[in-house]
Amino acid sequence: MLKEQNPWLAKCAMEKKVTEWGKALKPIPRNFTCSDTMKDVSAGQMFWIIKNGSPGTGMVAHKKTLKDKEIWDVVKYIRQSWVR
Repeated sequence: MLKEQNPWLAKCAMEKKVTEWGKALKPIPRNFTCSDTMKDVSAGQMFWIIKNGSPGTGMVAHKKTLKDKEIWDVVKYIRQSWVR
């Protein structure tokens, strides 16, 4: 999936911007672009976090702004791009 096909990806999944924007959230949420951080996080966990937000962090829920398929597309994109 191309970043241009999904507004969330175009906005948030640009390699440098993800980290910069994540630092602006208080408290800082998990960095989905860090292989070491994400290697033990399943695709299902990532989906849940994106859909429902991450309690205790600045990561907001996207269940009202993205359809489930779009969230899975985001998960797939992140995992293919950064999680090794």
